[in-house]
Amino acid sequence: MAAEAGRGGVGLWAGLLGPVEARRGGAVLPLGSAGRQAVFAVLALGAGQVVSRDRLVDGLWERPPASAARIIQTYVGDLRRVLEPDRARWTSGRLLRTTDAGYVLDLPDDGVDVRVLDRLRTRSDLDGVDAALALWRGEPLSGVSGPFAEGQRVRLAETRLSLVETRMRLLVDAGRAEDAAAELAVLTEEHPERDSLRALLMTALAAGGRPAQAIEVFHRGRAGPDLLALHERILTGTQPGRVDNGFVGRRAEVAALRAVAARPGGLVLVEGVAGAGKSALLRAALADTDVTWYQPGLPEPRSGLVVVDGPDPAVSGWGVSLVVAARPGHALRARATRVITLGPLGDSDVAALTTALGAPDLAAVAVRESGGSPGFATALVDAGGDTEQVARATTAALAPDLLEPLRRVALLGEYGPRAQVVAAHPGDQWLGAAVAAGVLCESGDHVGFAQPSLRRALLAGLPRAVRVVLHRELAKDLAAAGAPPDRVAHHLLDGAATIHGWASDWIAGNVDAMSPGLAVRLLRYAVGQDALPQPARTGLTAALVRLLLTGEPASAEQGANGK
Repeated sequence: MAAEAGRGGVGLWAGLLGPVEARRGGAVLPLGSAGRQAVFAVLALGAGQVVSRDRLVDGLWERPPASAARIIQTYVGDLRRVLEPDRARWTSGRLLRTTDAGYVLDLPDDGVDVRVLDRLRTRSDLDGVDAALALWRGEPLSGVSGPFAEGQRVRLAETRLSLVETRMRLLVDAGRAEDAAAELAVLTEEHPERDSLRALLMTALAAGGRPAQAIEVFHRGRAGPDLLALHERILTGTQPGRVDNGFVGRRAEVAALRAVAARPGGLVLVEGVAGAGKSALLRAALADTDVTWYQPGLPEPRSGLVVVDGPDPAVSGWGVSLVVAARPGHALRARATRVITLGPLGDSDVAALTTALGAPDLAAVAVRESGGSPGFATALVDAGGDTEQVARATTAALAPDLLEPLRRVALLGEYGPRAQVVAAHPGDQWLGAAVAAGVLCESGDHVGFAQPSLRRALLAGLPRAVRVVLHRELAKDLAAAGAPPDRVAHHLLDGAATIHGWASDWIAGNVDAMSPGLAVRLLRYAVGQDALPQPARTGLTAALVRLLLTGEPASAEQGANGK
């Protein structure tokens, strides 16, 4: 395995799927304190890319101390001495480099166990899933605290459990239902709240000729709609087999829609962002069922189950059973008796989709770039793997009133706190529209681009002069929203802003909270402006001189206010 080779090879290897480790030539390197381990983990997960100081600060502390930037610098210096002991003092590191925007840890893809995991997750075979599960050495990032470590532990725990579920499905599909049932019996005891595991155990037991035991599993706890439908199919012997029309994934949703077709009633809303595969799901699940497919312009149906692929305003007054596909936020949601929400596809399903489309060689790039969107993955196959072409076509099709706020968000980075994203453009209706369009996605209190290439496409079409103006406006909006000082400072510099009024006052009050190197750059820029009022120039110059002489932050607020 690549991970094993990296762990015992001559290069640096980073392990996060257990206690945080750095190894070279099989020897464990002494990373030191939990804080240093946390910095190393953030850098390793972003290996080969610039990790901003803001991201490191946000990853280590929920409420950063005033000295957070200096502590980060100290941790990075300590890590350099461990990772590159032969590096001459005062020389730039080759493995852990400093840039104007942050730090870069240069590691190959097989030098980080989580990167190896991401690659193995693109495989849809049992050997690939088993190899991915073998990477775990214990609780991810154990012993490390802070928002980054806690968030990664939750994410990776869910990843592992999803891989286990995939393994169980593969065992059942391979005719090894008894093996799956034995493992699932233990897993359902460990995770009694996870209905998907109970459903898999019921499926495995029924497939192994033990329907009575499957029914017993059903009665162990409360049952949601999907478990109820599975229970009914097992009782009646009508549980559907695999869909054999090329459709990939969404097994629970397929089963749910078939149960609706067998017993229609009310309004079932199939909800998903653009590209989530709503139409494909309807065709796969309901192709051979007794339903009426409504098209605009046809007479109003009077009976049976009616399927509407794309909401029609007229359906709200119909007195028939309905299955309607719509984007999030549609008014029909308030009337729905059941909502089936389509989230992103899992990595193994994206890989299986590209294989079904005849492009198994594009599985890895589709998993990495699609964000779990079957629509994006399909377009990527059609484009021969040209991610930028798909991204350009996607952004070109966006509503014009979405382009300006999305370009502002693109200047913020790939993801950020929701409050800062909202501050980037007036109002918040555009955010809901961008999420429904599948361009942005929300996770907790953060918002990011559903596919990284969409951000690149938005920025590529932005003239330099317009970008400078937007940076200036973002600096002011983010400062008003209380964004981290380093982030505001970068936008002031990138926007070549005139430093007077609010900007000089803000710099004076936030010098101490900036990274020292960035503070020096911004102060030099500010005091070099002819338009800067003399009282502000005096205070900012004093702060600059002190930083240059001592390297210690110094408040410029008193001088800037002329006191």
